[in-house]
Amino acid sequence: MTYKLFEEMRLLRVARVPHRYARQVRWLPQIGDVVPDFKAETTNGPLSFYEWAGESWTYLFSHPAAFTPVCTTEMVSLAANVLNFDQRNVKLLGLCGSSLEDQRRWHGDLSRSLGAEISFPMIADTQRILSQLFGMLHWEESCEFAIRKSLLIGPDRKIRMISETPLLVGRNTDEVLRSIDAVQTVDAYNVGVPADWKKGQECLLLPGECGEPRFDHWHSARIVRSYLKFVANPWRSAPRLDRSSGTDTAPIAAAA
Repeated sequence: MTYKLFEEMRLLRVARVPHRYARQVRWLPQIGDVVPDFKAETTNGPLSFYEWAGESWTYLFSHPAAFTPVCTTEMVSLAANVLNFDQRNVKLLGLCGSSLEDQRRWHGDLSRSLGAEISFPMIADTQRILSQLFGMLHWEESCEFAIRKSLLIGPDRKIRMISETPLLVGRNTDEVLRSIDAVQTVDAYNVGVPADWKKGQECLLLPGECGEPRFDHWHSARIVRSYLKFVANPWRSAPRLDRSSGTDTAPIAAAA
C-alpha cells in the first residue's frame, strides 16, 4: 500500500508543511509491525533473516560506511559487548552502505589495530535497498548514507523498539542494553519501567486495564499515589507466573 506522508495534515490545514515533504512511501516501520523476511549478502555469508534469527531477539542497526571514525567507535563498542547481547538472547545484525570487500578489510584493520573482533554479520547494502525499506535514509541528513537507525526485533518478528541518531552522533551501547532489559522486563512480567531505570531496580504497577503483573507482587508494592505504585525488582523478588499453566516458573534471567 502506498500513501503520502503529511498529505492528510496539509489538507486539513493542521500544519503548514512544505510540498517537498509529501513523498510516496511503501512502508514506514513502526513499533508493533512485523518485519518482512529478507535475504542479504553479509560478511559472514548469505543470510535469510527469519531462518537466521530463529527464536532470538535481533538488534538490527545501520551505519553509514566502513573506515569512518564514528562507525569505528560503534563497532568496537558492540564487539566488546557481544557476550552481554548473548546473555539477553539478542543477535546483532548490522547494515552498511559499503561493499563486503571494504567491510572485511575494515574489520581486519579493527582486529589488528584495536583488538576488536567483529563476529556478527554485517550486510552490504550498497544499493540502499534495505536502507530504504527500513526508513534509514533521511534525505535532509544525507542523500548518500543511511542514518544511525536501530530496530529491536522480538522472536515473533515484531518491532519492539526504534531509535534514530544523526550521522555524526555515535550510539551508547550501555543505553542499548538498558533499553533491551526494559523491553524484556515488560514482556516477562507485564510491568512498566520508570525513567532512568536499570535492571535490578523497582518497576511500576500498570493500571488495571493493562492486566495483572505476571508475578506475585503484592508483598513488595510501594504506593506513592493511587496512580504511582512501585514494585520490587521482579527478576529477583518472585517467580514469574505462567498464566497458561497456572504454575510458577523461575525468572527468565538473573538480575544484573
